[in-house]
Amino acid sequence: MVTRQQDKQMSNGTEKLLEAIETEHRNTFIVNNKRFMIEKHGGIYFIDNDDELQSIGYSRALSILLPEIDWIYEESGSYQGEWVAVGKDNYNIWYYKRGSYGSCSGCDWYKGINDKEGAINYIKAMMLVDKVGTKEELLKYLENEKNNGWGSIKEAIDKIFKHPNIS
Repeated sequence: MVTRQQDKQMSNGTEKLLEAIETEHRNTFIVNNKRFMIEKHGGIYFIDNDDELQSIGYSRALSILLPEIDWIYEESGSYQGEWVAVGKDNYNIWYYKRGSYGSCSGCDWYKGINDKEGAINYIKAMMLVDKVGTKEELLKYLENEKNNGWGSIKEAIDKIFKHPNIS
């Protein structure tokens, strides 16, 4: 049975989010020893060790925030659509995350972020993933999501099914 849960590491990460450190620049903050900046026109940037800015969007956010999981990310749609990510950790436990995207701040959560509270809420939400279990359980879970979904989510899941690490 699949339940929404967090493993201990993710739970500790969420607790640390609540203790985000204020920096001297009002649009930057630190979470889990990672530096972020809010873009004035919407969105969040990750500031890497070389002080380079990297837009984190949805797929990049998962890789930065949950690096212990090797993610496969697919999306379907054009101006608006849905995305699906599945990932496996070092213990061969599979995880699932899905969401939607849009072309403007009114229809895309990430593009609409313009303050620290919104950024922290986005990061917390991206760290909440479904812990599915084995690969076989993941395949059943994806099939169920596809059968009960509509529109572009079905196409995104089909792309996941075709990925070499899944098929």
